[in-house]
Amino acid sequence: MTQVAAFAVSASRRWAELPQSVRFGTIVFVSTRLIYSIWAIFILALQPASAEAPQPVIHNLFENWLFAPWYRWDAVWFLKIAQEGYAVADGRSAYYPLYPFLTRIIGDLLSGNYLLSGLIVSSLATWGALILLYIITNQHFDQVVARRAVIVLSLYPFYVFNLIYYADSLLLFCSLATFYMLENKRWHWVGFFASLAVLSKLPGLVLLAPIAWEFLVQRRRWLSTDLLAVLAIPLTIGIWTLVLRFIGTEVALTDFSSPFSLLTPILTPSFQKTFDAAMVWPWQGLILGIQAIPLLWGRVLVLKVSLDLLIVLIFTLIIPFTLKLPKFSYFIYSLGLYLMNLTMVMPSFPLADFPRRMLVAFPVFIILALWMYNNWANRIIITVGLFLSALVSAFLLWWVWVG
Repeated sequence: MTQVAAFAVSASRRWAELPQSVRFGTIVFVSTRLIYSIWAIFILALQPASAEAPQPVIHNLFENWLFAPWYRWDAVWFLKIAQEGYAVADGRSAYYPLYPFLTRIIGDLLSGNYLLSGLIVSSLATWGALILLYIITNQHFDQVVARRAVIVLSLYPFYVFNLIYYADSLLLFCSLATFYMLENKRWHWVGFFASLAVLSKLPGLVLLAPIAWEFLVQRRRWLSTDLLAVLAIPLTIGIWTLVLRFIGTEVALTDFSSPFSLLTPILTPSFQKTFDAAMVWPWQGLILGIQAIPLLWGRVLVLKVSLDLLIVLIFTLIIPFTLKLPKFSYFIYSLGLYLMNLTMVMPSFPLADFPRRMLVAFPVFIILALWMYNNWANRIIITVGLFLSALVSAFLLWWVWVG
């Protein structure tokens, strides 16, 4: 037997010995990574992106094909923070530090290649999230449902943001890890991953509700270290707010006339000024989204606003079904994400970020996986998912704002 054949046999044996969650998660991750990379090359060959758009520093043709296409919108901010930090009050305080920090650490090890390190961070987080989603779903159902949940997540039209220079993959991984530790009663790890989640993106705050619920349901002792898991998120966000104030950028002001006075410190002045961001009541966010359609009528962006409203409607209809899942905390989490993401708006495109932020609402994907036992539901989910995924990623590649 040649060395190549022996290596192939050994690799095949080791692959077969891996847990099913790792094998299936790896297959889905590698497949989606390749498909989106090939799709990007095709789309940009069909219609190149504007030459006036921001351009990354690339070193070779390989990076131009595989890295540069995903240098879009928030990616510019994240890579800027990775290299420069938060020293300038230009709106970068809107972005939380975990993703740029990890990108910087790995980038320094790669001789300053932050394009590569940014994709490494998001890719590893996505890979880990797919594996964890499989494990969590399999704990409550079976391998068939677990596989379908992973597939449904990969078919979500905004899944592409998990694979590029965005922090959504980190938030998804940390959120799933938090729930995994909650269900296995490893409370010291619950606090750890919850803190990382809120350092990834603002919606990580929502994890506080299911953590507090499970703390009560599991009848944890109040005077114990388990309580630190409940306090982890407010402590972490409080420390981060102080960091922004004292070591670099700006003071986050509280407007006590607002019903969101406890949250407004998170929206720093440059964040609100640069992105015209505001917090409103959930129903106001929905109303603003509907009102945006006639204002944008006749422009391509009306498609984006319409898609946002469609995604809101889908989650509105599905979230109540998460009550049927084994853990009530899944419903609390999904509803919390839904309400919070409706409250954070930008007047021009009120619900612009809602679909992407709902990437982490994994209980909804489990419900859809359960529905895939029905052939018609199966076909609809796959067909609509593939079509919208192609559409959203194409617009993203052409520098059209999709989330």
